[in-house]
Amino acid sequence: MEEIINMLPSDSPFGLMTHSGYAAPETNTVLDSMGFDAIDFDTILTATGLTSEVLSSMLSIPENEGKISSTFGGKYQRLMSSKGLGTR
Repeated sequence: MEEIINMLPSDSPFGLMTHSGYAAPETNTVLDSMGFDAIDFDTILTATGLTSEVLSSMLSIPENEGKISSTFGGKYQRLMSSKGLGTR
């Protein structure tokens, strides 16, 4: 994790992850760039300006938390909560 954090530029809008195991608010920026339609990795990469290594790491956190899902064809999709609202 330290290696990935060190790859972020010091002025990155995505900042650092917390040590508590929860994603920092910057992960929500990645989620917001996705919307709720299935979207491919390269589109998220372009929208966020992150390196592929950093984005892969940042996507694994909300995926493990059940906020996004990998879909057929290598796309990611943000999931809806049971109330029909986006999870945050």
